[in-house]
Amino acid sequence: MEEQLKFYETNSPTLKSHVNFIFTERSANFFSCYLIDFNINAIMPVQMLTKRKKIRSINKLTPLNKPMIGIIEDISDTDISISTAYIDEEDEKYIAFKENNQKNIVLKGIFKRYSYKNTKKINELWESIIYPLFNELKSSECEDSLYDYFVSQYETLKIDSDLKDFIKENIIINIKKDFENNFKLVSIDGIETTKKLLEDSLKEYQKEVNCDINLDYTPKYTLLSVQEDNSVFFKILNNKITTQNLQVFVAN
Repeated sequence: MEEQLKFYETNSPTLKSHVNFIFTERSANFFSCYLIDFNINAIMPVQMLTKRKKIRSINKLTPLNKPMIGIIEDISDTDISISTAYIDEEDEKYIAFKENNQKNIVLKGIFKRYSYKNTKKINELWESIIYPLFNELKSSECEDSLYDYFVSQYETLKIDSDLKDFIKENIIINIKKDFENNFKLVSIDGIETTKKLLEDSLKEYQKEVNCDINLDYTPKYTLLSVQEDNSVFFKILNNKITTQNLQVFVAN
């Protein structure tokens, strides 16, 4: 099983905070959920799903394995309860959380690509570098996001020179990715082949466009880009599949 990145050092979110999650299972009284950045399970009571009185399709409101944003409503010894019913998309905290999500995707992408390329364990790498930096940020008066703080500090970190060079090559200082392209890659050549294919295609496309790929939910991927038309990326991807004679199939 693929190692899942544990974004936060803590094992529990705070009450009323926003979290990234996916629905994993539906039942009559509640929905099973997974908090992506904490690597822990949670539940959503049916009444916490929506404020609508009439629901035409539960399945449309609870798409399985699709990343969503929720709010922590309750934490007990046995369960963590979240809701989507009370999300206010105009709330400043929600807007800030969503903006930081985009930056965090870039940060995670840098570490994931480096770990894949160098056969490193992603969590060991993340824990040794990001956890201390995040604690340093929280204890300071700095109001930067984790990504912005990382950008300002990475050159002073005591890390391998090859990792530092990789960060410098892959870092994107001005994060503004307004467009998303969702796609699937189905492969019989194995996950490592798929990851290398994506990494090589992305690296080539990044020479032209400010972009990144969310690799969290294989075989579903999201290309984040500053431009709406990203057909060139998919031409690069398909060309590599053809020239390398890979058994990989791209689908929207």
